Amino acid sequence: VGYGALGKSIAKRGEALGMKVLPFDVVPQPGLVDFDTILRESDIITLHVPLTPETKTMIGEKEFKKMKPTAILINTARGGLVDEAALAKALKDGTIAGAGFDVLTVEPPKEGNILLDKTIPNLIVTPHVAWASKEAMQILSDQLIALFIFWELTSVTSYLLIGNDDTNQRARAASMQAIFITGAGGLVLLAGLIIIGQAGGTYRMSEL
Repeated sequence: VGYGALGKSIAKRGEALGMKVLPFDVVPQPGLVDFDTILRESDIITLHVPLTPETKTMIGEKEFKKMKPTAILINTARGGLVDEAALAKALKDGTIAGAGFDVLTVEPPKEGNILLDKTIPNLIVTPHVAWASKEAMQILSDQLIALFIFWELTSVTSYLLIGNDDTNQRARAASMQAIFITGAGGLVLLAGLIIIGQAGGTYRMSEL
């Protein structure tokens, strides 16, 4: 459910394991099936859509009743896509066979969450941090550095700077330092510069 870049990536892995893939997306493209077909025929349903007013609780009690009793639901997208109370009931009643989630409606669950009930059978809940593995962060860092090098080699050396001249000097120095920083630190630094720019509401391009 959700046949963009992430959905297609998962589809390739499923096909490599011999699975028949049934994709659904709101964006028209070849090979799609309707949502009801997904619910009725799928042995495993995996969600890869953003949380919008249209997708909020797109799977609830009515949808669970359409699914196979042997079906497994996987949600690694957004917690609000699934009615969590309906999921807990579906698992306890045996309406579906199991579920794996790494997202919750409220994160972190400061006042608990119905899906954290240890008595719910066949449910796995993990933190939404798969993207923050050492390997993933290294890939992001390498991409960041490669982008800076590409800009330099092609003489495209403009960078987003904000505020007055003093602010520009500080941002310029920080952005250059980020080239040599690997791991989360460099990414957080650049994200900070962007957030500062968004908060200030003033943007202009300046030569490095």
